[in-house]
Amino acid sequence: VKAALLDGSLDAVMGSGVLTEAEVADLKTNHTDDVFVSLTEPIQNRIIVMNTAKSPTDDLQVRKVIIHGVDKAAIINKELAGLDEPAESLFPKDAPYASAHLTPRPDYDFEKARLLNCPAPLN
Repeated sequence: VKAALLDGSLDAVMGSGVLTEAEVADLKTNHTDDVFVSLTEPIQNRIIVMNTAKSPTDDLQVRKVIIHGVDKAAIINKELAGLDEPAESLFPKDAPYASAHLTPRPDYDFEKARLLNCPAPLN
């Protein structure tokens, strides 16, 4: 699909999964004379859900360690070619009634994650 866009045999693509994130980032960065890339606001977040009813994530301290110990920005840069932003809630910030700013923000802080008194071993 990317080659067809670049050689002019394809005029447009739409939708998720047509191009990889790396291909979209490459087109957006390195082929601005050949193609125009427009990304819309997300209509859903990519999330990891924890079952907080089962051990070990039933313990709030364990969840805090996980939240502070996961570098979402690094994952986005590596796996999604930097095309997304870290999700802070279940719904995208542009969804109706979903723009509340929660405090405190659960930011990545590996040192904080290490210092939390976690009952489960950190491996």
